[in-house]
Amino acid sequence: RTAPTILTPHPGEMARLLNTSIAEIDADRVSVLEAACRKFKSIIVLKGAHTQIGLPDGRVFINLSGNAGMATAGSGDVLTGVISAAYCAGQKIEDAVRTGVFLHGFAGDLAAQKVGKDGMLAGDMLNCLPAAVRRYRSDYDEIVKDSYGKITRI
Repeated sequence: RTAPTILTPHPGEMARLLNTSIAEIDADRVSVLEAACRKFKSIIVLKGAHTQIGLPDGRVFINLSGNAGMATAGSGDVLTGVISAAYCAGQKIEDAVRTGVFLHGFAGDLAAQKVGKDGMLAGDMLNCLPAAVRRYRSDYDEIVKDSYGKITRI
């Protein structure tokens, strides 16, 4: 490959990629992610509670937006679209992935407030993306403080 590659597996998919078990993935997600990024020379978004973003250079970022209601069919497609939109808006690929993961989770949090976590659909997250982007742009410091406990640019 000549272009950057982004993989977005959940733990079950990561276990299949690495020919291991979900328990082994969950036992040390950061180390597994670091090794997988090197092995596949890819940016990897390991989905799940506190989704982790691994870069080929070994850096790992932990995202705290999002909720359990997002574990639904089509949610990964929404995530891919948000990452793609951030990249097409001019962000560097690593920044686009981190921003996309955060906005996807934030839209999921807004959707959970609106419809509840139980029975939430990917379309609910998609419908909340415009509000998530507006709030991200207008209230960045407040949103990041609420999501991370301290103000840190992502």
